[in-house]
This record gives sequence, C-alpha cells and structure tokens, in this order.
Amino acid sequence: MGNIPPVRELIDFGRLMRRATVLQCDFQELVEAAQRDDFIYLDPPYAGRGVRDRGEYGVGAFKEEDLDRLVEALHRASARGVKVLLSYANLPEIRSRFRNWNATTLEVARNVAGFASARSSVSELILRNYGA
Repeated sequence: MGNIPPVRELIDFGRLMRRATVLQCDFQELVEAAQRDDFIYLDPPYAGRGVRDRGEYGVGAFKEEDLDRLVEALHRASARGVKVLLSYANLPEIRSRFRNWNATTLEVARNVAGFASARSSVSELILRNYGA
C-alpha cells in the first residue's frame, strides 16, 4: 500500500477542489467545453489492438474507435489555448499523433493480476501541450 499524504496536504487539496468543477460526461463534451487557460487532465482506459477488454469500465467505456475522437478533440482544445495533460499507454501510434507535445515516459506498476507473480509494470506516456 502506498504512503498516505500528510493531513496538511489533504486539507490544501480540499481547498483547491472547492474551486474545481468535476463532471461526469463523455470526454468529448468536456474537452469541447474547455476554454483558454482551462486545465484538463485525462487518463482514459487503454484501448487499441491487443488490449483486453475485461468489461471493468462498463457499457459505453472508452474503446479503440474513441481514440480518433480523443486525438481530434485534444488538438482542437490545444488550438483554443486549453492546457492538456494526458496519460496513456506508451504506444507508437499515440506518440506520433502528439509528436509536437511534451512527452515523458514512466514505468507504472500494475497490481490488477490475481497473483503477485503475474503483476508487472507498463510503460506509460505523459503528454502535455504546455511547457515544463
């Protein structure tokens, strides 16, 4: 189990969240509504060839055919001056579609396997359309 943040950090986070708007909707609706200087963080489920869909995200979950909508919506938002941070699987097709964005690669532990010996890490891509 990871470290629990100190109480002070939780309090500070709570204060920041009071100013935040949290929505439950299709990602495209959210991205299209964003305006200059808004900040959007997206962490969609991995979709694509070779990715197993075990149904854990439910009906209407993000699928491979949604990738084009995501890429197009994020590029339109970027052109409007929206700050975007996207975490996704480190796939060549994603890198190429965001080649002008800042990219960082991380190794992320995955703990979803039933047996500890089957748990592994995956390469995750952090993309942002703004400076460091």
